[in-house]
Amino acid sequence: MQSAWILNCDVKQFDVVKAFENEIIMDQGMTWKVQKQLKKIQINDVFYLYLTSPYQEIMARGRIVELPVKRHCDEISAEFWKNSNKDTMSDRIWIEIDDVLEDKLSITDVNPEGTHDSMKIPLGLQGVNHMIPQIAKGRLSTLFSQKTH
Repeated sequence: MQSAWILNCDVKQFDVVKAFENEIIMDQGMTWKVQKQLKKIQINDVFYLYLTSPYQEIMARGRIVELPVKRHCDEISAEFWKNSNKDTMSDRIWIEIDDVLEDKLSITDVNPEGTHDSMKIPLGLQGVNHMIPQIAKGRLSTLFSQKTH
């Protein structure tokens, strides 16, 4: 069964807006550092890119096209890192971006007050990935699709 993931991005560490303006990244994808549940990540799993504070918004959706492997950051996306993360050997997946939202999903859209724990979308820190529970996965997919149409 296809899983869905939240990949977190701290814009103080990685300039994702500029990265997504790069045609090569948008056409061919890029590496993304992952830290949790590495054996559960599968090719063709869906990911949602969440911008951490101060934005707290989901801005993109895409697919995982390569399993986690220890490697350096790819050469193209390395130019958008603002720290030494690009130089470290770490577990990274290859992702391709399918949709970027102009009108992003805010944290209150994603997890409105009163959302039951079983329906919450897990959000967190840069480099930490979270599997989305199945029941919440459908809800997030619907919210995202509403923003793209």
